[in-house]
Amino acid sequence: KPQSEDIEDESISLPEESPSAPRCDDDDEEKPEEKGDSEDHTDEFREFDYLTDEDRLRKEAAKAGRDASPEDYWALTQDVLIRHHIEPRYSLYVPKVSEMPIPLEYIDIMRSTKTNLDDLSEARIDDYWYDQVDADRELSGMWTGQTVFQLLRPKPPSGHEWVEGRMTKIQQTTRPGNIWVEHWTMMSKKKKREARKAWPAEKKRRDDLRTKRQLYHIPEEEVEEYNRKTKEVRESLRAKPAPAMPCTFPEQAENAGRDALPSLSAAQKADNHVENVNTAGFVSNEWFALVHTPVPMKNVCRIPKAQEAVDKEWKKLIAKGAWLYHTVREKSKVAKEARDNNWNVHFF
Repeated sequence: KPQSEDIEDESISLPEESPSAPRCDDDDEEKPEEKGDSEDHTDEFREFDYLTDEDRLRKEAAKAGRDASPEDYWALTQDVLIRHHIEPRYSLYVPKVSEMPIPLEYIDIMRSTKTNLDDLSEARIDDYWYDQVDADRELSGMWTGQTVFQLLRPKPPSGHEWVEGRMTKIQQTTRPGNIWVEHWTMMSKKKKREARKAWPAEKKRRDDLRTKRQLYHIPEEEVEEYNRKTKEVRESLRAKPAPAMPCTFPEQAENAGRDALPSLSAAQKADNHVENVNTAGFVSNEWFALVHTPVPMKNVCRIPKAQEAVDKEWKKLIAKGAWLYHTVREKSKVAKEARDNNWNVHFF
């Protein structure tokens, strides 16, 4: 009976095992590394954790194929110079001569910063940029927004003053010198008291800083140069007009200028449904037509048509039953009845 399955062949010499060589079992065999979803990202995550917020934004923008360094830009109006902050930042903006589109002497000492932060105390910050230790202080987080600087103006004519960039006639009033007339009339009594109380200290601080800077107005001999430079810069910073498709009219039509484009009435006839719901922020011409001069109630009785309009409104409310006149009673009778029946009643 053959025994070749159980007996080793003595004719085959096996290699001797070196005592110094490491023993390699089947379980210890090196296998090629499999790459897939289980790839190790530890180093990448560790590197990302140590990045700053600015570096992280640039890294994410580079991966998404966007511009990693968006540029801020300027805008100049008749009253203010605006720095639009597109690139996120921590610190408040302090104007520098090298970055200004106009001379630094053309802006006043005030600064208004508008951010996209959730904290209301940092959503809008009205302060001063000149001669302040914390002028470039950091906020609680990275922000984008605007920094607005008021333009310095020439000396106003006699009997007038500059109020927040607007020439205003000087008159006897309790209105502080940093609030516009129309804003003052809309403020509550409490807000007016607070504004009057805060204005003396605010005015002294402005005067002290302007005195230290030795700039109150644009010097008279520099007004012409000031107007020329601001006009040139305003034109250069103005946004370019958006491209528009030209409208052409058929040459052979008799009334090309009138009938080349469909009229509004024709469009309404073609479609019986007229959409009356507009997007948020839309303002129609009819809405602007509602603007009128408010008439104080003390002057209503002097204007017959105004008195007639007010009476008409009161009569309309009475006709709708806004007040129940038939249930009105004298206060003394209600009080007597409450005492007799031991009731609790409240008078307002």
